[in-house]
Amino acid sequence: MLTQTSIIVLSYTKYSESSIIVQGISEHFGRISFLVYGIGSKKSRSKLASFQPLFLIDTQIYSKASRGIQKIKEFKLSPPLYNLTADIRKSTLSLFIAELLSKTVKEEYTDESLFQFIKTSILFLDELKENLAIFHLVFLLKLSRYLGFAPESYTTNALFFDYKEGASQSSKPYHQHYLNKSDFQELLKLLNIDFDKLHEIHISKSLRDHLLEAIMNMYEIHILNFRSLNSYVVLKEVFSA
Repeated sequence: MLTQTSIIVLSYTKYSESSIIVQGISEHFGRISFLVYGIGSKKSRSKLASFQPLFLIDTQIYSKASRGIQKIKEFKLSPPLYNLTADIRKSTLSLFIAELLSKTVKEEYTDESLFQFIKTSILFLDELKENLAIFHLVFLLKLSRYLGFAPESYTTNALFFDYKEGASQSSKPYHQHYLNKSDFQELLKLLNIDFDKLHEIHISKSLRDHLLEAIMNMYEIHILNFRSLNSYVVLKEVFSA
């Protein structure tokens, strides 16, 4: 059946001299793999630029539930996101987020609210001009809501938040997976802020690094078979200043 759907590109691999297999998240099918033909020749090589991490494309796909890899009829960028590749910080964030999504969004079912959240985040990232260094922290925290482990429970008189157990407590946990009260309150600010208010956040590099480490630990604890991301090291280097 020929179906029209929007897709967020995660990655692609070469399949033959003239075709690639693209991994993505679709609006109507969840995680999807699809084959793109006629893209290896010199004439069509520019089409590869449409499949950069986090690029948004509108497609017509020959969908078949019993087939693991779908076939695409046509596609177009919608809209073109030139800033994601023109800015090294944004391209690094795109690689990081695409790799993260490939390890966390694995289901082949429709979740349009998740799709719209990711799409809206990407569009905002493309236009963002300041505070890029905290965009991924905010994105990771907001995504954790959709994945079911957002760290939102906190008792007023507690001194620590145990993100392994997802609960606040008055005594220091026996393990290292916790934040003290003041750091957790900063994390909650990031979780609850809108993307268009990022300019209002002022956070030191040391605290930013500390919170990012904690958030990545949360993902490792709560996502089955979540392994370290190859792009994480590059991300830390790019935003080391």
